[in-house]
Amino acid sequence: MIDRAAIEAAIAAVDGVAAATVAEAADGAPWRTALVVRVDLEPGAADAPGPVARGALAALAGAGDDLPRATISFTTHRPHEERLDARRIADAAGLAALGVVSRRSIVVGADAVRDLR
Repeated sequence: MIDRAAIEAAIAAVDGVAAATVAEAADGAPWRTALVVRVDLEPGAADAPGPVARGALAALAGAGDDLPRATISFTTHRPHEERLDARRIADAAGLAALGVVSRRSIVVGADAVRDLR
């Protein structure tokens, strides 16, 4: 069983992360769930998001091998909410080949983030 509050706290503890939210969603079958993770970066970290994104994904990996598939998106507030380009973040973090990367999000499984722990 996944402890969403513990994952949120671990991600929020990363330097440069202002807040994190983790929700569970159905993943195609009633017995299978996925995580929807939103990482809100501090405005200063949004300009150089690589280390912060890598730290956030490492914190996510801390959930262990039971981690279901997770979709991670990144936002920041300057002074309004702005969704950040996940492709740029993945490139800056050296994680472009980690999972499925689109403009809106990075989708990973436990096997993809295991080595980041």
